[in-house]
Amino acid sequence: RGLLVGRQVVKMGGEGEIKDWFQKNGYGNVKKGGGSFGGSGWSSTARWSNDDKSFFVKTSSRSVEKMFAGEAAGLRAMRTAAEAGGGDTSEILKIPQVFACENYQDGHGSFIIMEFLS
Repeated sequence: RGLLVGRQVVKMGGEGEIKDWFQKNGYGNVKKGGGSFGGSGWSSTARWSNDDKSFFVKTSSRSVEKMFAGEAAGLRAMRTAAEAGGGDTSEILKIPQVFACENYQDGHGSFIIMEFLS
């Protein structure tokens, strides 16, 4: 999707906006991998990767408030609690880091970007 503004095409929503988020936040050229990691009638999932790191991305046609805000808050709270416990928790419980949880700029859906766990 795109909107022609003057002589510049502005990407709106979808994979283009997710790619832009990665570039704007210093992750460079991150690409969507093949296949899906499941989904539902409300969201879809995929692995996105660059040369150094992999990310788990969920997308939806619904707003972030309806889809991902609660998930992001819960993951952030659990991660903070696990890290505050001291010691090595990596063998006990691994909580993915949430990097972004946003609505698309065009208002037609949302996405959440998390650390990819093997």
